[in-house]
Amino acid sequence: VELVDGAGSAGSAGSAAAPRRRRADRASRLPTRADLLAAPAGERVGRLTDGLLLAVTATLGSASPTVLPDQPLFDLGLDSLMAVELRNEVERQLAVTLPVSVLLEGATVRSLAERLAAELAAAGDGGEEPAGPAGIERVERFEDVASALLAELDQLSDEQARSVLGPEGRA
Repeated sequence: VELVDGAGSAGSAGSAAAPRRRRADRASRLPTRADLLAAPAGERVGRLTDGLLLAVTATLGSASPTVLPDQPLFDLGLDSLMAVELRNEVERQLAVTLPVSVLLEGATVRSLAERLAAELAAAGDGGEEPAGPAGIERVERFEDVASALLAELDQLSDEQARSVLGPEGRA
């Protein structure tokens, strides 16, 4: 497999970092949520399909294979990393939540466009965009807990600290 690096020359699979960076920095091919909600309901699936065809082609990193609207994304070579990249673009542009599993379980560009259009229609034209994905919840780390305990110990008197620490804390 040959890839084109950022300078435009052919390289081996080892130069895959340059195309990945270029795709991450590219402008989105998808319409925005506001653009879609402003369009007549009957045109939304078509606009989403057109944008998704371009976004999928860009995410796959090649313009040569023809991406057809009814072709499963997985059959086109979409892997889990690419699915996350495409999902992030969809969520960023449309402010909807899209599980990555949808992209990897037989979705086509057309089925995805229909799903997203239905989701936008269900949200209505209230002008209020959903909060979007909550993201990854921060888990309390050992260092956080230790810092909090040390701060509590600092507030104790020497006598209180000795009683809390027990025999191990005595000098």
